[in-house]
Amino acid sequence: MAQTIVNPLNSSRFIDVTESFETVACPYGAFSKTGLYTVEPVTQRTVIADVTMTDYGKMSGFNSVRERDADRTAKTVQKAVTFAIPHMKLVESITYENFEGRVANFNGLTDAERAITINDETLDRLERMSLTMTQNHEYMAVEAAKGVLRDPRDGTAYLDMVANLGVVRLTETLNLTSPTLDILAWAVALKTKIQRANKVSPVVPVVDIVVTNADLQAISTHASIAPLRANLITGTGRAGLALAQDLLYSETSLTAHGVSQVFDLGNGVRFITYPNVFTRQDGTNVEVTVDGKGFTVLRGVRGLYKAVAAPAPYFSQLGAKGSETYAWRTPIQHDQHFEVGLESSVAYYMTQPELSVDVTITK
Repeated sequence: MAQTIVNPLNSSRFIDVTESFETVACPYGAFSKTGLYTVEPVTQRTVIADVTMTDYGKMSGFNSVRERDADRTAKTVQKAVTFAIPHMKLVESITYENFEGRVANFNGLTDAERAITINDETLDRLERMSLTMTQNHEYMAVEAAKGVLRDPRDGTAYLDMVANLGVVRLTETLNLTSPTLDILAWAVALKTKIQRANKVSPVVPVVDIVVTNADLQAISTHASIAPLRANLITGTGRAGLALAQDLLYSETSLTAHGVSQVFDLGNGVRFITYPNVFTRQDGTNVEVTVDGKGFTVLRGVRGLYKAVAAPAPYFSQLGAKGSETYAWRTPIQHDQHFEVGLESSVAYYMTQPELSVDVTITK
């Protein structure tokens, strides 16, 4: 859906700000803007999420052609979770004072020049507002990947899919103090455990474990990793050295959404750090995880992470499909000011939240 705003000089006309809006550089989006979530536009603010609770079924046996007997497959079990899509609204006023000293003679401008002058200030405000809204979305996407959608304002649980579905998150402990720990074997066992519990997709391509920088450092330098590096390098020259560096050393990953460290074990399991810190309205910083704790994110599993977007709460949008964000602008009021708004009605959730494994790291 295009981002359009009302022309304050003519309320019957709209200005398309999609291109300008999408060029806003925002560091937040490692979860919400990388294809992890499938976003579905909906026409109503209350939705029903149908979650399949049945696994891939059981085998049948041989049947007699003469007796005409047959086995029956188990019925699909679904659980419906009904919830209202939360709404977020940002509004700023643009006043006469914002243009004072910048425009010599407003009345002397043509209609087109006035529109450009006002539009420039509007887009500047929208850019700042979009930084807040994008951070809201990313925070919701991160928390929903742990099974619970939370309010960005204070972290209050809004949609607890773990409780609603009556499931329990899987748990694992990575004890770095154990003399018998083999991190590669531990990772293989973790991925196998997730795959066997998975009812969404027959394949889990990549398991990311989100940890802190300190925990990633301790994991990547663990004693069980050193012999693997040595084995890769021995007798293989530069090729082996390159392989060892690619698979068994953490590397810095620079993306449009920040810088993170990645420790790839080469078996479909990666330890990663989250690139950003969230900031609440009161100035409190919120970390995605803390030392000693991590959680899994499954990449490439279709249908596991979903989002729904409702339409704007205005008569003109009744029955229309929603958008992740929408902007508006009022006409000039009393020849003194007008308002600019940015709104969003989006809910992020997991269809099988128990697959967000709660990992405890002991070191």
